[in-house]
Amino acid sequence: MKKNTKHILFFILFILLLLLFLLLAGYQCPLRFFLGIPCPFCGMTRAFLCVLEGDLAKSFYFHPLWPIVLGIFIIFPLWKFRLLHLSDKWIDHGAFAIGILFLLCFIIRHVTHSPIVQIDFTKGFFHFFSYMNT
Repeated sequence: MKKNTKHILFFILFILLLLLFLLLAGYQCPLRFFLGIPCPFCGMTRAFLCVLEGDLAKSFYFHPLWPIVLGIFIIFPLWKFRLLHLSDKWIDHGAFAIGILFLLCFIIRHVTHSPIVQIDFTKGFFHFFSYMNT
């Protein structure tokens, strides 16, 4: 089997397993599901659903960085399959900058008490088990 075909099949399998987990977890963030802590991407699914409905203002409410993720979904496959030529240095610096941007957005959303990223340890999966042992 060709190397690219293996990568494509692995990518499809990964997406299917991720969708299965999300279905079983009730379409929740895995970090929030297990620990009750939101992640820097919390609200992204709801933002994309609002984009599909045509409500851009509401999509920015759920996650202001959804256009960056959309850009990554377009650029990454083009780069991976050598249709877009980018240096590894450019990819590394871009990934670092995007990571910093998401962390800053996450911190700002916490500081401004956004209801999308509220921490609630009592809603985590492991919190349920802590009560079973007592």
